Amino acid sequence: ESGETEGRAWVNFFIDFKRREPDEVGRAYAALADLAGTKETSGCGILLASSFAKPGKPADNLPQVKKYNALINTFDPIKAAGKKGDA
Repeated sequence: ESGETEGRAWVNFFIDFKRREPDEVGRAYAALADLAGTKETSGCGILLASSFAKPGKPADNLPQVKKYNALINTFDPIKAAGKKGDA
């Protein structure tokens, strides 16, 4: 939100931990955790991208899976910069 790496908007997107209570719109995890998953849970993004594969065929070469992987990798430097306060 406006390039800020602190505050509620940042936490609502990047936090990896499950909330004790859902937030005001009912989310148990932040948006990135829902999309990409955490160490304990799988995210919905890869499940959706992989669902386009034909039964019995690997999904790794699907365009949807390749785009998902490219998207997820863009968040790592943003998250790292936010933790350092450099973003």
